[in-house]
Amino acid sequence: MPKVGMRMLKTAIAVFLCFIVYLFRENGIPFYSAIAAVLCIQQDMKNSKKQAKSRLISTLVGGILGIPVLWLLQEYKWLQVDVIHYMIVSIMIIPALYIPVLIKQPQSAYISCVVFMSITVSHIHDDNPFIFGVNRMIDTFIGIGIALLVNKITVHKTLNQHQSCCIIIQDNKDIESLFESYEAYHIQQLLRQKANITFVTPFHPSYMNTFADYFHTDYYAFHGVLKYNSSTQLLECNTLLNTTLWQSIYEECRKKNMYPFVYTIRDGVLYTHYENLRCSIMKEIYDLTKVNVMYRYQFHKNIILELDENAVCLEFYIEEKNNNKVLELIKKYPNIQYIDDSYHKKYCIRVFAKQSGCIHLVEKPSVTFTYKKNKTLKDLYKLFYSKSLK
Repeated sequence: MPKVGMRMLKTAIAVFLCFIVYLFRENGIPFYSAIAAVLCIQQDMKNSKKQAKSRLISTLVGGILGIPVLWLLQEYKWLQVDVIHYMIVSIMIIPALYIPVLIKQPQSAYISCVVFMSITVSHIHDDNPFIFGVNRMIDTFIGIGIALLVNKITVHKTLNQHQSCCIIIQDNKDIESLFESYEAYHIQQLLRQKANITFVTPFHPSYMNTFADYFHTDYYAFHGVLKYNSSTQLLECNTLLNTTLWQSIYEECRKKNMYPFVYTIRDGVLYTHYENLRCSIMKEIYDLTKVNVMYRYQFHKNIILELDENAVCLEFYIEEKNNNKVLELIKKYPNIQYIDDSYHKKYCIRVFAKQSGCIHLVEKPSVTFTYKKNKTLKDLYKLFYSKSLK
């Protein structure tokens, strides 16, 4: 169950202060200040200023258009005939929408219409339209000012920069559930505050596309062998399987009618090479992965042994009955490590260079978590907002 967050508390404080102001201000309506405060309180000062700018522009546009229209309606009584009145208001909606777009502030357009109509529809019989229009804008400015002040002076917890953690995403469903929960927003906020969080997954990096685009952070795929660099949007691998070594393994497997995927990396792009897809499981995985690939990943059907490159890894998808055959074969080779894994509910063996993996690529974190919905976020806050290490 979500907790009452700081933004909710700040919003309540800002609204209360808006009402307090009107205990001393005789003119104006506190409702408009409170509405502006609610809209302008955001998760951080940067977004609050952005929303305040939008609210300020929309109020000015709506007020500047609304005051003269209200004056005309009061000056010429025949314009107050309902049909004529509604036609004028409706026509003026066009400039109320157009002006924000013209000055490249389209997000202000709909609020400028709200401000315009609040002046010209509800207050046509006011004694002094100019005073009302000015007070309407002042009310909004008060709400904006209070919102920015509350956001600025609210005490935030200090992030513990000495701590670091590694989050292991073991299940593909965990990625989906992460984006469906409020945890994604809070983790994003931690990353914006420079929290030292490393994400590691056993998956092919194509399954982390949405993750990378949302969080704008580095992550490690294939158990940490591949690193995605969010700055360059390229993949990196610092320890590869020697060409002679992986080709020797491949040749032996080939004789037994077992054909792995061979992954290579060039210019930050991951290439998946395959000779054939005789194994039904490999065909299924190939079809599934190909749907998810983007420009960072490419499939190449070629004769594997003509590929004169070091490899990121060999990846076998096999029937469970053939598992021991593959393991017996690869155990004979030095300078490699392998991982037995269940991938998309299929039995999988990946072969890497001896020194590859997270231990080699990532500095040892303070804590390692396996992602668990509704628990990982609590662990992160406990870690990064605890007292600084002495």
